Amino acid sequence: MDLYYVSNKVNKTGKHIVHKVSCENFPLNNIYLGPFSECREALEKARGYYPEVEHCEQCCSEQRSRVFFNPR
Repeated sequence: MDLYYVSNKVNKTGKHIVHKVSCENFPLNNIYLGPFSECREALEKARGYYPEVEHCEQCCSEQRSRVFFNPR
């Protein structure tokens, strides 16, 4: 499980960003969301604070969290 936060400030597109606590782009002004096993769960909770939220491309990207297996 990772600890998640949502930024209080909006980005260029007017959305609040959800970050893991270990993110390189972790915002100083944020709201603690709690521990979650998936970013999707943190996004759901963040929508309780702000209607327009999205995940951080650096720490919560779906592609970064997937494990790819190449049998070759």
